[in-house]
Amino acid sequence: MIQRRPRRAVAAFSSAFALGAWLGVRGVGGGAAPALAALAAAALALVIAVRAFRRGRWSAAASAAVALAALAFAFADARAVARRRMDSVEALREVVEERDGAVLLGRVSGEPSVRVLPHGGARLRFDFTAMRLPADPGDIPLAPTRIQVEWYGPESIAGARPPFPLPRAGEGWVLSGKLREVATRSAVPLLVLSRRPGTGPARREPSLDDPPWRLFAWRLRAAGSRAIGRAMGRFPDECALVRAMVLGLRGETPERAQAVFRASGTVHVLAISGLHVVVFCSALEFFLLCLGLSRRAAAAPLLPCLALYVLLTGAHPSAVRAGTMMAFVLVGRLVGRRSDAPTALFAAAAAILAADPGQIVDPGFLFSFACTAAILFNPLGGGDAAASVAAWFASVPLTAAYFGQIVPVALLCNLAVLPLAKWTVRAALCVLLAAFALPDPLCEVAGWACARLVWLMEMAATLAAAVPGAIVRVRPWPPAAVAAWYAALLASAPLLRLATSDSSRSSRSAPPA
Repeated sequence: MIQRRPRRAVAAFSSAFALGAWLGVRGVGGGAAPALAALAAAALALVIAVRAFRRGRWSAAASAAVALAALAFAFADARAVARRRMDSVEALREVVEERDGAVLLGRVSGEPSVRVLPHGGARLRFDFTAMRLPADPGDIPLAPTRIQVEWYGPESIAGARPPFPLPRAGEGWVLSGKLREVATRSAVPLLVLSRRPGTGPARREPSLDDPPWRLFAWRLRAAGSRAIGRAMGRFPDECALVRAMVLGLRGETPERAQAVFRASGTVHVLAISGLHVVVFCSALEFFLLCLGLSRRAAAAPLLPCLALYVLLTGAHPSAVRAGTMMAFVLVGRLVGRRSDAPTALFAAAAAILAADPGQIVDPGFLFSFACTAAILFNPLGGGDAAASVAAWFASVPLTAAYFGQIVPVALLCNLAVLPLAKWTVRAALCVLLAAFALPDPLCEVAGWACARLVWLMEMAATLAAAVPGAIVRVRPWPPAAVAAWYAALLASAPLLRLATSDSSRSSRSAPPA
């Protein structure tokens, strides 16, 4: 009971915060009056909660007041953030409609990927955070707005020594090119800047660089990518998949491989998530235990290494969620207390939404938290099979809503792909260690073994995707249908838990044959 009360309080707070963020992002228009009313409601609810705490009479009403305060504050904050972002998008839309060349000032926010094109030349693609729009008499400040840059040039830009300096992650740049808008599945449209030879200036802007510690993380990530390439250069497709699974570099992942994993319902293994974080921490903990540290003492160096790894992989929502939950486990071990995974999950969701309320409409955020919550509150018992079934049922409405499809074959395919993915990540960490510490022949042996595991994983996904009826096309589900599905899951969970416990008791009490 002592553990359940904090869990319920954190769950109520996080759920209300998520609902407020969703309402705020979805209801951008209407002026400032709704946001001010929400802030007033939050202040009133907090006053009620503080008075109840001081009197020592904490009750359901006080808990409801805290939840209401979280909802109202999240609504006001998300509304303000979404309004600023939409204003920035509208300013950029005016540039799109003018059909002239656009000039943007900002920062490279992702490791660039280079691809040689079949018809000649090469393309450099990376994410760019636009921060200012040059204008007369002064620059127009923008809320950080994601721009996808496609930089076309000669084939030599894909070589080891390009003919001119190219952008690197974390650097500030002034870029020019043709700007266009692309519709996305989230609430925020994607703007693409196409840059071709002779389309205007492109120069470094050091004043917009990331802080030095962040630049160090980007450089370390690039060094890891080069190390994997040195060990697995003979297997370019498998090398790209390993970079995606270990470092979060998905820009070079072959389209064919992404299509296969998507069709089999296993594309989540390419995103940094709990599987990857657990394998990384387990490997590092094993090394620390071999040095003679206890499990409690090993938690202290694991925490900064965990934070660095999440940062190295791009700090995507799934990686931040998994890293936050693992940090709760390590902190609990340090202070001698048992951690609670559901509480860590709810706290991670609230922390991510507090930093960026727009994540509430991002498919990656929703898939990550829905599937993880289903596994933690799984009424079917333990084991990989039960976890796979629970995650599949939690992902069905989101897959139907965002992609217009249901993937029944994922129920079985995950049972084969997930164990292979675990061993692939372990092998990839060994490849990284070998690339930094061993000569090239031994590195290539480790790379060959890792490539064979990737091949097996891709083959399992390919066979599953070829099964008749692997994908069922449906009309995109509305929010009401998604809510009804989750309500039905919550209502059936106690019955499933009861049935599972009854069957386990009867199997234990049955006499041996």
